[in-house]
Amino acid sequence: MDKNKEGRKKHIKKGTKGKQFDFTFKIVMIGDSGVGKSCILLRFADDKFNENFYATIGVDFRFKNLTVDDKQIKLQIVKKKLYNIFLYFFK
Repeated sequence: MDKNKEGRKKHIKKGTKGKQFDFTFKIVMIGDSGVGKSCILLRFADDKFNENFYATIGVDFRFKNLTVDDKQIKLQIVKKKLYNIFLYFFK
């Protein structure tokens, strides 16, 4: 473990392929079917756009690595239909 400026221990999480990240955030996108969750996710994570999307069955997820203020950040973005969330919680 490294130490930061104040002498406290700095926890760095290892990510995929041995990369080290200062922070890892898990983001859940939920919404009704056909509102554009897949398009937003694809555009943000892969910088692509496809106007011909089919309905996602199950769960879709992407990873995005960012550097903000010299900090390595890993985003785990999960996309689910709102209907699936209700089934999960109110079964």
